[in-house]
Amino acid sequence: MSLRIVYGRAGAGKTRFVQEEIVDELKRQADGDPIFLIVPDQMSFSTEYRLAAAYNMNGMIRAQAVTFKRLAWRVLQEVGGISRREVDTFGYRMLIRSLLEDHREDFQLFRRAAGKKGFTDQIEQLVKEFARYCVDCGELNAIRSSLVEAGAPKTLLEKAEDLELILTEIESRLGKVFVDSEGHLALLSEKIPHSDLVKSSTIYIDGFVTFTAREYEILFELMKHAKSVTIALPMDEQTDPNDEQTLFYQSANTARRLTEQAAKEGIDIDNSVHLALPRRFVNPELEHIERHFDDFPTQKTQGEGNVSLVEASNRRAEMHAVARAIRDQVRNGFRYNEIAILYRQPEIYDELIHTIFPQYEIPYFISQKNRCFIIL
Repeated sequence: MSLRIVYGRAGAGKTRFVQEEIVDELKRQADGDPIFLIVPDQMSFSTEYRLAAAYNMNGMIRAQAVTFKRLAWRVLQEVGGISRREVDTFGYRMLIRSLLEDHREDFQLFRRAAGKKGFTDQIEQLVKEFARYCVDCGELNAIRSSLVEAGAPKTLLEKAEDLELILTEIESRLGKVFVDSEGHLALLSEKIPHSDLVKSSTIYIDGFVTFTAREYEILFELMKHAKSVTIALPMDEQTDPNDEQTLFYQSANTARRLTEQAAKEGIDIDNSVHLALPRRFVNPELEHIERHFDDFPTQKTQGEGNVSLVEASNRRAEMHAVARAIRDQVRNGFRYNEIAILYRQPEIYDELIHTIFPQYEIPYFISQKNRCFIIL
């Protein structure tokens, strides 16, 4: 049982360090104890593909890139609990809609809102958020009691009572047969101490900055029972975990929380690995932006044309400029799958992309989950 933190700024090679260490172990012993690399949902396929294809590997048995849910599936398959059926998104909304209708007269604050359009979606998101942060009906009951003692406003007390009723009904209707989308993670944290698979495993974690309360709960159990846990975090040596204004505050706070829990549980804390030299950037402009992104006053550098700023009169003109730039790049030898656009405010830009890009005959795909736009 040990914890090790690998850290460095963006482009320092944290992911490469982790993957090369896994590959070296696979080349040394192809069929030993299991190795799990836990990554976010959107990275699982690309990470496993890179492990198998980018390091002259002809295949692998020991190592697997997994998400938290995939790890839950593996552990519950071993120790029991995988038989619970997960309710999909539509089924979950139907369940919430049904209990809102059945208990409309029982609600204090939600009585009028229960039948309104969109309220079911709001309750669904709120209940999932409760699950991610380990808030069940018992916890909510304790919170409501503390609010009563503190003399909280009537509307807040009524809201807490209505939410407690909703959570109680959901847990009752799911029973011991079904789980929601977050249910397998709760089962995972309970079953890890009984898993021989976890006890013989080496765990690597990459691609995260912070975690939900449920994910922390799982990490603490992995630290206590796995052979070793290595986590890669984006931050530098000067980051203060107590200063919320620093650029890498969340990562530093994550590292502090993990090390404090490891010390509390008597888990060995290995020397951290600091990767200081940038390896990703192929031009000095991007390296300069990353290095001085949070500096004030702004640091200047002499550019070579790799980074450009474009000012447009409105968003539509902005997207036309982007489309023209993509066409120019394709004519100069680029392929569409080598071009990506990252943007915020998808509720505004998605519609502009849908209307403008077909005018330039640009094929595209919009990833709705992470709000990242990728040219195909």
